[in-house]
Amino acid sequence: MNLKLRFEKQLVESGLNYTVFYLPSLFQGIISQYAVSILDKQTIVVPQSENKMMYIDAQDIAEAVVSSLFLNTKENKRIPLITNENWSPQEIISLCEKYSGQTAKTLYTPNFALQALASLFRLFQWSWSLSEQLTLVDSSNETSNKVYLDKMDTSKFNTLDEYLKDYFRVMLKKLKEINANDSKEAPIF
Repeated sequence: MNLKLRFEKQLVESGLNYTVFYLPSLFQGIISQYAVSILDKQTIVVPQSENKMMYIDAQDIAEAVVSSLFLNTKENKRIPLITNENWSPQEIISLCEKYSGQTAKTLYTPNFALQALASLFRLFQWSWSLSEQLTLVDSSNETSNKVYLDKMDTSKFNTLDEYLKDYFRVMLKKLKEINANDSKEAPIF
């Protein structure tokens, strides 16, 4: 984050035209963090805090960025892509359970333990991605305290509920097809 903030400061001071988008977490990250773990019956590590975060679909981000290219009023702006939905990990897990028809195995971990692990993993280059994931698990929206010059309309963006419903509909159908094919090919003794 410090590198990102330094880069943004230099960009603003450079005199070049710029548009900086502030993004919440992505829907796609929820798939690897929660949905796949539930389908694979793996334990999900959940922070004990009830911090809620905004999430957004990567396709919505792409559309917003591309549409901003055609608006001259977006030059030298800082634009948050803010949605009206905030979700706690527990609420996301409940949605995943609802659409998967399965019960999640969860391990509630104190926030200080997650922060300690993130600091430990930051020491080794091979584990930097783990450190970042642990940092994001309990991060709050750091950009919420900034003053924005503009705000983009996000009312037409996809909702997390619909995104997860579609994901589990497709995945459960695929898993059913795979299981049907496996049972046809299984040898009979």
